[in-house]
Amino acid sequence: MKNLYIFLAVIGMLFLPSFRSAQAKNSVEIFWFHEATCSVCQQMSTWLDNLQKKYPEVQLRKFEVSASSDDVNSQILNKVASAYGKAVQYVPVTFINNQSFEGFDDNTAVQIDAIVSACIDGEGCTSPSQKLAQMDAGVNKKPNSINFKLIGGGILVVLILLFWLGRKI
Repeated sequence: MKNLYIFLAVIGMLFLPSFRSAQAKNSVEIFWFHEATCSVCQQMSTWLDNLQKKYPEVQLRKFEVSASSDDVNSQILNKVASAYGKAVQYVPVTFINNQSFEGFDDNTAVQIDAIVSACIDGEGCTSPSQKLAQMDAGVNKKPNSINFKLIGGGILVVLILLFWLGRKI
């Protein structure tokens, strides 16, 4: 019976970190590039302001770009687009997690809202800043998302079960 309690305690400890991380809220970084004279950009700006009210965890970084490609924000846009493997053709353009969106409509709003919600309540997302850092470090893609803690925990559970059952036989 003592072995059963030890087994249950080990199982509980394995899943406790997962439970805690599921309760924590993650911040979400969004890079948004726009032009001052763009009417679609103005609509999206209003929508993004409401998104920030809905999700205080959103960290919105706005970059106003001009038609000239030599301004600083246009250079940042080109660098971010490169990190995402994207060739940007027009604004507004939004970068969130591993996705980018050009333009803005109801479908884009639904998709971005879903990504924000999943990032906040899930295990977090890759921010545009992280993508830039990965690119600067020579890392072209996000590492494989296999959860090694879960795999290791599963192997540990199997070994404990085999050990425990082996003692009973």
